[in-house]
Amino acid sequence: MFTRPLRGYDLETQGEILNNISKAIEQGLLKSIVWKKKVLSVSSLREMHALQESGQAMGKIAFEVGDTIE
Repeated sequence: MFTRPLRGYDLETQGEILNNISKAIEQGLLKSIVWKKKVLSVSSLREMHALQESGQAMGKIAFEVGDTIE
């Protein structure tokens, strides 16, 4: 999908693609691939980095940005 703007393809289809993905998520046809989700902090970065290095991470690791980073 994101190669379209980079390569100069029809940009109007970008919105169509995003709308189709949104509908598929709402219908339960697509699910998030996030495995772990943590609030962004120094300690959570260390924890998730260690998990990633251990080879035991099974999916995407995501961080939420809170009001502050501790």
